[in-house]
Amino acid sequence: MVGISGLSDAGLRAGSLAVFQMVPLMAGNRLSFIADFMGLSYHCLRYLHSSVGVMAVAQTVGHIVLMSRVRRFNLEIVQERFGILAGGSLLGLFLISLPFVRNVLHETFLKLHVGLAFFMFYSLWRHMGAERHTLRIALMSALGLFAVSSLLRGARIIYRNFTWKQQWARATIFPGNDVMEIQIKVPRPWVIKPGQYLYLWAPRVSYLSIFQSHPFSIAWWSEDANGRATTMSLLVEPHHGFTNSLRHKSNLNHSFRVAIDGPYGRTVDTSRYNTLVLFATGIGIAALMPLLKSAIKQSKSATTLVKRISVVWQLEEESDERWVASWMNKLLEEDNESKILFSSLYVAQRFDNDEDEENNYKGKVPIPYGKRVKKLFARADIREIMAKEMQERRGRTLVAVSAEGKVRDTLRKLMREYIEKDVDIQELDFQPHGWHKKEMVKHKGVI
Repeated sequence: MVGISGLSDAGLRAGSLAVFQMVPLMAGNRLSFIADFMGLSYHCLRYLHSSVGVMAVAQTVGHIVLMSRVRRFNLEIVQERFGILAGGSLLGLFLISLPFVRNVLHETFLKLHVGLAFFMFYSLWRHMGAERHTLRIALMSALGLFAVSSLLRGARIIYRNFTWKQQWARATIFPGNDVMEIQIKVPRPWVIKPGQYLYLWAPRVSYLSIFQSHPFSIAWWSEDANGRATTMSLLVEPHHGFTNSLRHKSNLNHSFRVAIDGPYGRTVDTSRYNTLVLFATGIGIAALMPLLKSAIKQSKSATTLVKRISVVWQLEEESDERWVASWMNKLLEEDNESKILFSSLYVAQRFDNDEDEENNYKGKVPIPYGKRVKKLFARADIREIMAKEMQERRGRTLVAVSAEGKVRDTLRKLMREYIEKDVDIQELDFQPHGWHKKEMVKHKGVI
């Protein structure tokens, strides 16, 4: 290698490269904030973060191996002792970031990730010594970036949640069949755009919730005269941890204090398309409702090119349609003149007798829909549906997706066939990790 005269130089260079790669990794404690600042999707930045982290681990391993060939480690020397601690903390970060560990220990992962990162920073500082000026400047730059991003995010949290008239947002939980609706009254209204999500912090939900905040897609909202959201709704599918604590807090007659961090996420401009084809599985429908709400509103005010909207929603059980039924019926009523909205519900489970159906609906009657909503008791055939949509589309087309991985993979492959036909695809930041009840993960439907 250029400028390398021996194993010692190679080991030092590997260590230096590892430190420089750690600078962007420590730029902030909320990837969503950094992603919005850089104009990237959350998933894109997360992949970059993971890739740079893997390279930093590889360079660190190279540094340790090469330096061990030059001389033996002497733990009586403070710098070498902290070098071992820094390497161990980086290895710990790598291990807890593995998908199967992160998904099983989600809450623990979030706290350990930040704690180990700070411990690694301190250990690196002590390991390098005062003579490594350039590397210490790099670490100080990382600390500076972290401080600036944290201050900016903190200022926005205060701005969103505190006014002279109202301190804190207020949340009310409406329990439902498998999914609950969290309705939040915000102190300072703002204009919500399709594709956005927020982090919810509810310190009084449980003993540990003061240390927890989780992202949820904004599914619906009520507006003031200026079009700003005063009350917004989140759809949450409770499982373990934070979401399970929220379920136990559900009480129609009781609201509680929460703080919101956001909004985050790439916004979706539907006005420049003639046709919208929206795919969702399970709770993924929550991310698509804002697109529908915005497109119908623009259609009524003649500020959009959209002439056709087709929604394809795969449900596990028929009663799942209740999650968004009232909102969907409201949109169909608002679209009664233009009639550009069409929806297809694909239900995986059909009941063999009336007793099973009554138990599933918990004594409530099925939702009545108009002729523009079709209900089919089958799994959605994505290829067949796309072929039909491409025949019926009108001009430039956007395919928006908030669905399980298999559906997204199929659509990506199909898009290669339509790449020259003025068709765009956008995977929303909110994606359900697994909607089938036999394949549930710890925080299904989380960003």
